[in-house]
Amino acid sequence: MDEKLLVQTLLRCRLSTIAFLRAILVDAHLADDIYQDVSLMAVEKRQQFNDADHLAAWLRTAARHRALNAVRDRKSRPLALDADVIERLDMHWPKAPGSTSEVGEALAQCLGELSEYARRLITLRYEHDLSGDKLAEAVGRNTSTVAVALSRTRRTLHNCIHTRLEQLST
Repeated sequence: MDEKLLVQTLLRCRLSTIAFLRAILVDAHLADDIYQDVSLMAVEKRQQFNDADHLAAWLRTAARHRALNAVRDRKSRPLALDADVIERLDMHWPKAPGSTSEVGEALAQCLGELSEYARRLITLRYEHDLSGDKLAEAVGRNTSTVAVALSRTRRTLHNCIHTRLEQLST
């Protein structure tokens, strides 16, 4: 595989692979680190890839294995998803509707429609990795109130993104 196609494929797959890693790990920084490591491995092995689809499949599989190994090595934080769910997610990942840019655009629009409080919850939870009591303390509310608000916010985002992607496909 030539260098130009390799770089284009790595860039095209970046967001979806990091999203996949974050679903497994919850730790955004570790997901980014693993993506970088796997990308470097791809550069070293570029002659082994037949085409962009081959590289994309290898990238996701290698990233999944590295993420599961990282969880085993750390032992301090459990998987965000059950191993069986990760397997099923991996099997269906290529069939996910919409391109990465479509999903990213839908997410950005839907985040913009949230209340300031809901956006703050999402930011603190997923960008600053706060959860439970620490998240509740950061927003000055009790833990159960924050858990309910976060659950509702996730459901709102899910429904909004789903609706926007359906509109794109019709």
